[in-house]
Amino acid sequence: MTLCNDRGECPQADHSTWASLGLDRRILKALKRKQYNAPTAVQAQAIPLVLSGKDVVVRAHTGSGKTAAYLLPVAHIVMQNHAHGALPNPRAIVLVPTRELANQVTKEASSILCQCAPTLRAGELPASGCAPEILREFAGAPPEILVGTPARVVECIRCGFFPPDALNSGLDLLVLDEADMLLSFGYNHDIKCIAAEVQRGCQSILLSATTNEELTGMQSLVLHNPVQLDLGSLNRNRCGQTETNAVQPVQSPRISHYIIKLHTDDKLLYCMALFRLGLCEKKTLVFVSHSDAAIRLRLFLAKFSISCCALHHELPYNSRAHILQEYNRGVYDCMIAVADDISARTKKESEARDLMLDGKHLNASEEVKRFGRQKDAHKDFGVVRGIDFKQVRTVINFDVPSDASAYVHQIGRTGRGGEHGSAITFVSLSEVRKIEAIQQDLKEYGENGSSLVFKPFGKLAIEDVEALRYRAEDVSRTVGRASVRDARVREIRTELLNSDRLAAHFDENPDELILLKHDFRLAKQRALPHLNHLPNYLRGGKPVKRLEENYTGAGNTSALIEGKKKKMVPKVTRARKRYKTDSANKKLKLKDVFASAKGKSRTDG
Repeated sequence: MTLCNDRGECPQADHSTWASLGLDRRILKALKRKQYNAPTAVQAQAIPLVLSGKDVVVRAHTGSGKTAAYLLPVAHIVMQNHAHGALPNPRAIVLVPTRELANQVTKEASSILCQCAPTLRAGELPASGCAPEILREFAGAPPEILVGTPARVVECIRCGFFPPDALNSGLDLLVLDEADMLLSFGYNHDIKCIAAEVQRGCQSILLSATTNEELTGMQSLVLHNPVQLDLGSLNRNRCGQTETNAVQPVQSPRISHYIIKLHTDDKLLYCMALFRLGLCEKKTLVFVSHSDAAIRLRLFLAKFSISCCALHHELPYNSRAHILQEYNRGVYDCMIAVADDISARTKKESEARDLMLDGKHLNASEEVKRFGRQKDAHKDFGVVRGIDFKQVRTVINFDVPSDASAYVHQIGRTGRGGEHGSAITFVSLSEVRKIEAIQQDLKEYGENGSSLVFKPFGKLAIEDVEALRYRAEDVSRTVGRASVRDARVREIRTELLNSDRLAAHFDENPDELILLKHDFRLAKQRALPHLNHLPNYLRGGKPVKRLEENYTGAGNTSALIEGKKKKMVPKVTRARKRYKTDSANKKLKLKDVFASAKGKSRTDG
């Protein structure tokens, strides 16, 4: 672990307890109530630097406590400055790459402030697509700690929704969380726009799990003489500490890495076998490459009574946040999530652009547009980076990630905080080279400098898999493209109705809400068997054949009478039947009278 300032000096201060970090006593009481016994290594090193007013760059692996490392000093500074007088603008702005991470950071900041300073607020900018009046009202009276994506902050700046000088003289702190992901999601121009509005003396904090040349350029744009805090290397000398109040050492995640080599068509089978045979320690997180795969896997597992939830970018934001909350509460033991693999999408988009430039692909321009739309759809969505999944024991990579970085971030959802976890990756024949390249790139992640080794998953015997094959193949044929498409439409329609995001739109357009609900009810109805039969009178104007009803004790049956075309007999009501009966009786009586009259006349003659 290295901690050095811009002059290369490495202080050796030891902050082994929360009290030694210099935090406000109200924050210390809140930490005690939260049962946070000791700071992690990144928290012990970063908090004093932020409190001293320095710009800080923090690099640490996933699950090391980076969020609290900046939220605690931010809360401290906001509380101290608020005591000198309230301002109608945010005291601190936290920029995050995705709405999911923004929601998580907002909840954590609110939980700290509600116990320390109930009058202060932490809030998240409303979702994109909401009514402008809602965004204007929120930004006009923003909370003290404002969390949002760069695009939403820039929209408020350009529309003039923030109070005057909100990002200039009134802003105390600017935080860029998951900075490398901010760049990957294409927020470069938005960050430049925000940096131009922020006063140059504003304190800034940048946090990331990786580093690259683009990130270095962002540091020079936003930060000024920053202190570099790098916890990427392991500090094994501290692992022997046993004091209860000691700083929690920097630990690499304790994750066991397994691979299962199989045929591409057998991935559904093997995934079902892992769950049905109880070989996955709960809770489980399954990463797939796209939303269709997530929905199909969920439908497939549901056939075997394996309950799980699916998380993908097509769902409304409020629905995604609710799914994450329910999963962390333990309502679901399995979640299927679409991996936000930026590098893979960027590679596909660049390949399509190359084809278009070379003139080798007539539809290359359409491919570029399609990938651009996918990128925009994914831009506010992300579960691989930053999101704190609670107590995940097993991560299953349904497909091999595109590179080592994507692999590390996906398996980083387990083994957090020093807990043990397992990572199982399905490897088809076409993915062997990809997994070998990942293993080659992850040498530094192994213990004692040795290379990371993917071990075969020996708990799953081939005989047990083959015993389930015939069931899996039968079920897999029932969850084809049509089933996935219908399930996707039903799921999205249901979530849209439950989402507050469209509440304002439906208030202005009630007819659309009625139509959406009406279609939803029709979609929920089961198909009736008799609709498979197409009657002859619907077959292109063929002769109509009359149906004669025959009533039996068991119910109604119909007999088709073959023959010539006959006129349709109008339905006879009870009143008409009674009238006909009375008329017939009268006619019979008249006949009797005439007959008796004739008989008398003959007798008289």
